[in-house]
Amino acid sequence: GAQLHVVAPDHSAWYGGYTAAHVRDGLLSTDLITGPACVIEYHEPAAVRGEGSFSMHRLAHAYGTAALSGACEVDVACSEGNNWQDQVRSVMRMRVVDPVGVGFCTGVLMNNSAQDCKGYVLTANHCTMDSNTGNFSSYQFRWNYQQSVCDGTANVSGFNVVGCTRRADSNDTGGEDGSDFTLVELSAAIPASVNPYWAGFDANNTAPANGVCIHHPDGDYKKISTFTSTAQSSSWQGPSGTHWRVTWAATTNGHGVTEGGSSGSPLFNAAKRVVGTLTGGGSFCDTPTQPDYFGKMSFHFGSGNPNIAAEELKNWLAPV
Repeated sequence: GAQLHVVAPDHSAWYGGYTAAHVRDGLLSTDLITGPACVIEYHEPAAVRGEGSFSMHRLAHAYGTAALSGACEVDVACSEGNNWQDQVRSVMRMRVVDPVGVGFCTGVLMNNSAQDCKGYVLTANHCTMDSNTGNFSSYQFRWNYQQSVCDGTANVSGFNVVGCTRRADSNDTGGEDGSDFTLVELSAAIPASVNPYWAGFDANNTAPANGVCIHHPDGDYKKISTFTSTAQSSSWQGPSGTHWRVTWAATTNGHGVTEGGSSGSPLFNAAKRVVGTLTGGGSFCDTPTQPDYFGKMSFHFGSGNPNIAAEELKNWLAPV
């Protein structure tokens, strides 16, 4: 019956009450409070006074202005996202944890050939490779962190699912020797109220002629970037043919690019299937035509990465 709250001193933000149901493997991962201080309150029913306890394991401090992407980015609520609203529901912001800190990446909820609605989330290996087994219990997956109107300014909270288990990765030092992917499975079910969508995939090595990337640049509200020229087969730092090279196009409401925090985000082809996950590149608002590089879904599936055979992505997303 005990509850824990995390509160801004001026009560401008208040998270909780967290209960035992929110604890994963003995850990509770809470949200950020804006400002220089936060208050942690623990409430225990009188009938069980003194029976509970908690300890502070880690404090993550986000310095500067957190979650503020470039002005050229395009909200998923803008017209560019009109035909992609199912796919928008599959993408979430990830807060990753490793032994020395926390950071933001992007993940996508993936369907598999058994179509059994497992909580598989695909992201980039360079986002997760420094995490140890215990860290994954503190990962946060935030759905619906997006504006409801184009260029909106509403204070959006979204919904968190906490905790996951690593299932497979490319074991390629974050794309240095391969296609840079990690697959995790959520520890808790996604509530129906979140209205999640399980994204489809295309693991053929067919260059997408056009499509979009849906992502959380700098951990900001969900954005959409559009490409209209055929992606080129390329590499990141390792063997050839591991990545798609993509150049973004200007659209009605901006010139979507990618930024830190976009890593791991899905590249959708014209058929609205995932064909790659973002490793990195040179696109920013001041250099919007510089290319970005997405690890190929076809390479994730095969045997070209230095991972063990059991961790090839086909074993998880194509069990049937």
